[in-house]
Amino acid sequence: HLDLERDIADFYGIEKGIIYSYDIATSSSVIPAFLKRGDLVVCDEGVNFAIQTGLDLSRAFVKEFRHNDMADLERILRVVAEADEREPPKILNRRFIVVEGLYQNTGLIAPLAQVVELAERFKFRVMLEESMSMGTLGVTGHGACEHHGVSVSAPSIICGTMSASLATVGGFCLGEPSVVNHQRLSSTAYCFSASLPPFNATAGIVALRLLRSEGKDRVAALRRNCVAMHKLLTAALAGSRGDGGAEGGGLWLMGDEISPVKHLHLVHSTGNRAGDEALLYQVCDEVLEKAGALLVVCDYSPLQKRAPRSSIRLTICAAHTEEQLEACAAAIGKAAARLPSA
Repeated sequence: HLDLERDIADFYGIEKGIIYSYDIATSSSVIPAFLKRGDLVVCDEGVNFAIQTGLDLSRAFVKEFRHNDMADLERILRVVAEADEREPPKILNRRFIVVEGLYQNTGLIAPLAQVVELAERFKFRVMLEESMSMGTLGVTGHGACEHHGVSVSAPSIICGTMSASLATVGGFCLGEPSVVNHQRLSSTAYCFSASLPPFNATAGIVALRLLRSEGKDRVAALRRNCVAMHKLLTAALAGSRGDGGAEGGGLWLMGDEISPVKHLHLVHSTGNRAGDEALLYQVCDEVLEKAGALLVVCDYSPLQKRAPRSSIRLTICAAHTEEQLEACAAAIGKAAARLPSA
């Protein structure tokens, strides 16, 4: 476990790291370890359930900005700054901007360089959640900071799960020694949980070794597949809707071109989540039968206060072949064409 903590910190070039035994408990425990009632958080409205839970547990004041909208983020930060000028706070509070490097719920990449610039200008700290971006963004897979050319010291806290690129379980958090040491006594998921099973920790160590030795080639292959699949899906779904999608049924694609996470949404919703999911499951079943590709409809916790609209989530990997991507996209296009219109 200590070796894995050191290896993740060394991989990022950060002083110290800590690991957690359960994925979803990581950010939901890290956040309330550093934030309390009276503190201020400005977060993207598209953050995942674990972050939402952590913010609720912290009891800090939370203000959301529109998804990936830097103008809206700046507007909120400016309002806070103007309020401070009118009435300076009597007690200094902690202030964080919380974003994901690559959003699990949308497949969009956060403009981290702009987030960091705004945080420095308005004197906020940045918490970066790297579950989807570690191993997928950056030339060598070192995540959102490498992708945007931002120093890894710019975010005060970097955390994420190990169930994506590292193919194991648990989570991690990185930062200065004071940030990590504080969690060993104040983070609930660390204090009140059993340790990660040793074989899972070993799997994480081996995965990190592969990222170090083969990361550049693997990320390049992943990038090619992501771009190829994005183009294939765009063409297939445009054909399924007819004349650009104004009429008929079909699906629309959400996610950045280079993102390995892509979402398919119904063009015409049934008006309720159960009805939408039933139609999306039909698409998944047909694609599995015709192309042998396993798709999943996103499953959100009933406890989630801000669940995204229903979607099929696709995850592209470096091992996919061109033939597999073409067959999958074609099957999705055909299944989408049979969806009911409004």
